[in-house]
Formats: sequence, structure tokens, C-alpha cells
Amino acid sequence: MRAQLYLDNRIRKTLKEPYETFAKTYVERVIPIFSSLEEESQAIADEKYEDLGRYFNPESDDPADYAEMAWEAGLEHYESMSLMQYNMRLMWISTLYQFWEQQVRKFVFEEVTRTHKFIDKKGNDVDFAGFCTRGIDDIKEEFNEFGQDLEKLISWSKIEELRLLANVIKHGEGWSATKLKELRPDYFDAGVISTDLLDLYKTTLGERVLNIDDSEYEIYCDAIIQFWDELPEVMYSKYNFYANL
Repeated sequence: MRAQLYLDNRIRKTLKEPYETFAKTYVERVIPIFSSLEEESQAIADEKYEDLGRYFNPESDDPADYAEMAWEAGLEHYESMSLMQYNMRLMWISTLYQFWEQQVRKFVFEEVTRTHKFIDKKGNDVDFAGFCTRGIDDIKEEFNEFGQDLEKLISWSKIEELRLLANVIKHGEGWSATKLKELRPDYFDAGVISTDLLDLYKTTLGERVLNIDDSEYEIYCDAIIQFWDELPEVMYSKYNFYANL
């Protein structure tokens, strides 16, 4: 009996549900956390100005100095919270990819090991810890052995984009950043500044380097949902790389 991957409606629904929840939670609960950032910053500036006013001496103090200090307090709050908002956005995106990769890896392993066991080239058993240790490259190879070329899926271009973005968030400059710049140059658009901010700051988290909108998170969630919808119900192994239990 050949090994198979079985993806009936119940399993498919279970695999898709987390992304529906992620997208809904992000839109309804995470984004609103920072929706009044400008108002908060202005309130802090006003409070600072009022606090400074208690010590104002009209004979020696310049009200413009106090106004500037209050403005700087509001700006400091705005910049700090903006960076937190940016990092939270990147955290959700990066975790989304890692969640999907682990989910796919587990799905393949569990489906095959219902009836077969993985063996290496020497005939030794392969447990989950040693399965698909190279990440996406191994995962694509496994699906190829079940007749599925993941790169031909409609959803794959967005998933690959998500993978590159997750790598850039984690590692900064490198091969993934070069490829992502080709696919999404808008992510690296610094507006009126012509300098490549990633090259300038050498980090993706310490400064607002990537120009990513909140809407991208939903798009990536939809792509992963589409991925699970595109796969057939039953996928049979093409080769005898698995040992019967």
C-alpha cells in the first residue's frame, strides 16, 4: 500500500480555522490598540505643558520653551508607540509564517505515519525531530513525492513572499532581502528619502525600516487558507520511500 496524505473536509476545515481567527483578531483587537496614537500623544503634550506651567515665572521664563518641551514629550511618546506598533505588526507576520510551516510539517508527518514510517537512505527510522529539518525545502520535496508541486499553486507566490518577509524580519539584510526587494520594492520604499533604510540601520526591528501596511496580514492569512483549499483530498506517494508499519 502506498503512503498517502488525506485531506478531507473535516481536516481541511481544522487546518484553515486558525488563520480565520488570526485575521479577525488582528483587525478587531490588535489594530485598534494604536488607533488613537496621535490623540494620546497630544494629550501627553498638553499634560506636560500644564504641569510645566505650575512652575512658570513670567519674569524669567519663556513660554515658548515650555511649549517646545511639551511638544517633545508628545513626540517621544508618539515615536515610541509607533515603533511598538511596527514591531507588533512584524511579530504577527513572522509568527504567521512559522505557524504555517510547522502546521504543514506536522500534517505530512502525521498523515504518513498513520500507515507508514519515514526511513532515511540507510533504512533507519526517522522520527519527527529529524523530519523536514531544512524547513520549506524539505517540505516541498515531501509534497513532490506525493505528486504536488507547491510552486504551481495559485497561493504559492504570496506564501513565498511571506517566507522571504519572515526571513528579513528575523535576519535583516541578506539573500531573502534581495529577493523580497525584487518582489515587493514598496516594502523598502522610504518615501522622500532615497537611502535604503535597511542598509542604513542594519536592522529591521530597531527602526521603522519596512513599509508594511496592516492590510498585508489579512492578505497573507487568505493566501494560506487558499493553500489548504487548493490541495486535493487524497495525495498518493509516487515512490516507495516509506516503510509499512
